[in-house]
Amino acid sequence: MSQQNSQTIHTYNKSIEPYVNRDMTRSREGFYNDWLGDVFRDVPQNARILEIGSAHGRDARYLASKGYKVQVTDASGGFLDYLRQHGHSPLRLDIIAEAPEGKWDVVYASAVFLHFTDEDFSSALQNIHAALVKDGKLAFSVIERDGELTEDQQLGLPRYFRYFQADELRAKLERANFLVTDIRETIYKDKNWLYVMAEKKEK
Repeated sequence: MSQQNSQTIHTYNKSIEPYVNRDMTRSREGFYNDWLGDVFRDVPQNARILEIGSAHGRDARYLASKGYKVQVTDASGGFLDYLRQHGHSPLRLDIIAEAPEGKWDVVYASAVFLHFTDEDFSSALQNIHAALVKDGKLAFSVIERDGELTEDQQLGLPRYFRYFQADELRAKLERANFLVTDIRETIYKDKNWLYVMAEKKEK
């Protein structure tokens, strides 16, 4: 794990309540739920689904309302405690350092990889590839923009952000032996976002 990612996790551990209070007020209806519907359109309800960076568990609750059982995870001890207090059974997972145990049909990460350096992201893709079943699906979202920065405006403590362009993402995923099946763009939280779907290819 990079120093940047470690600092970001520390910030979340110190900011659980303000982050949850702020994030819970933002609607995920419309485009976002439509995208999730496309991600899971052909996924059977008994599929093994792993969410990376579940935070307060909103997406897992939404998918549960559609009949799916999601294994929630996080690298933040603060979010793990929050998830347990709200009825979940989370696993501690640092996807940069280790592959999750078992094999999974879908690995899903909303606004997680934007906190990863290039090296972190490459390591995470390698570990996700190892954890997916043959033709397993990876779905995630990142901010569309150039460069990187560390900011402390929203939570009062520093968080690292790495931004991406669609062509760059496609190339990184292909090098990691994923077949990109869809990249779509939208504006959410006043930012341009990329929503990505890919499938595992055998090496």
